This record gives sequence, C-alpha cells and structure tokens, in this order.
Amino acid sequence: AKFVGTKQEFTYDTAANYGNLLTVKEYAGENNSWALYRGSKNECYPNSTAYIVSLPARQVTLDCTSGSCDFSGETGKLAESISFYDSNTAYTSPPIKGDVTKQRAWVQNTDYSQVSLAYDTFGNVTSQTVYTGYSTATQTTNPTGPQTTSTLYNDGGYNTYPTKVTNALLHETTTTYNFGLGLPVG
Repeated sequence: AKFVGTKQEFTYDTAANYGNLLTVKEYAGENNSWALYRGSKNECYPNSTAYIVSLPARQVTLDCTSGSCDFSGETGKLAESISFYDSNTAYTSPPIKGDVTKQRAWVQNTDYSQVSLAYDTFGNVTSQTVYTGYSTATQTTNPTGPQTTSTLYNDGGYNTYPTKVTNALLHETTTTYNFGLGLPVG
C-alpha cells in the first residue's frame, strides 16, 4: 500500500503577543517521505486597548520547493496581500474598529493592485473602488484610475439588504425584498 498525504507545521507568536499565527509550512508526502513545497508568513499589528488583536495586516506566500522557506528575506515570493484598517495610511498601524478600508495584492516587482472600501455605521460596504493604476506596498496615496461601485441599503429598520448597486459605468441594479423571509422578490 502506498501512503500519500499532506502535513502542515505552524508557528505562533507568544501569548504576550496574543498567540497570532506567524508561519505555516506545507509538505507533500509519499511513503514516509515529506517534501516542503510552500510556506506562508503572517503579520498582525494588535490594538490591545480595543482588543483587536488578530486581524492580518500582511500575508506572504513563498515557494519552498528548495527545501526551506526564507521567511525573513522572502525569497521565492508567490503572493502577497496587505490590509489597511480604518483609513490608516500604513498597514503596520493597529486597527481602531477593524474595517478593511484598503486591500493591496502584489502583482509583480513593486506593483500592487488596490481595492478601497467604505462602510456605513452598520458595517455594510457602501462603496468599493478598484484602480486601473498600481501602487507600491507602502504608498500612502491611492493609485490612478478609480472605478467605483456604490451600494445603498434599505432603511426600513434592517439596514442589511442591498437595494441599489451602481457600478462605475453608472449602471444600476435595484432589488426589493420580502423582509419577513429575507429573500429578494424583484
């Protein structure tokens, strides 16, 4: 019989730093032989006052087929995601409320695509802006070419159901709901 499987190894921060996940190593196995193939590194910047302590600020995925993962130099980077919370201009700033207001994804070299989000007081996303231009990882201004989609929610006491969505070309989609069932009816 042939054994084929996968395994993961996790490292965590200290309890004093809220025990957040730091790294993951992923292995493929066959007949008791394990080959490291991928790793990921996570960064969190906790807000101990508001006890928002585990939101990921930066996640990097690495190619580890060489047999080791370079978590410090990040050699072999395959993907990277950066989250900015509560309109902070640096991803290293701790969240205040926990709303992701900007998300960047690594494209190549120093280029990152960006999506910006705005929320209402109920936590609903009211606008989503994607950009045709690129930013850098630490750029404090938005890239060029904003394309915004906005969403309106019902105000009949629920503030949960999106009733009108307008895309960047100003095309509108409206939806009405049966609030008793929580289902769209048109």
